[in-house]
Amino acid sequence: MLAHDFVTINGVRTAYTVSGAGPTVVLLHGWACKRLLWREQTPSLVWPNRVLALDLRGHGDSDVPDQGYSIRVPTLVIAAGWAPREDR
Repeated sequence: MLAHDFVTINGVRTAYTVSGAGPTVVLLHGWACKRLLWREQTPSLVWPNRVLALDLRGHGDSDVPDQGYSIRVPTLVIAAGWAPREDR
């Protein structure tokens, strides 16, 4: 099942798509791209994984931050509850 949603972390609303179950695979796009870049690869990665593709700050459907575009991906994944329990 493919789910599109948003999570707000440090005041910035971040768009993401998640599908599958199992260990989390995080797909990150490059500068000036968005999470839809991964739509063709996601079906091949879903089993046996949970695949998370997100729009980084200021990209795609995510908010443009007031200050800076840097992000700590592990912090984002854990704060949003996407990390497996043993990684928290």
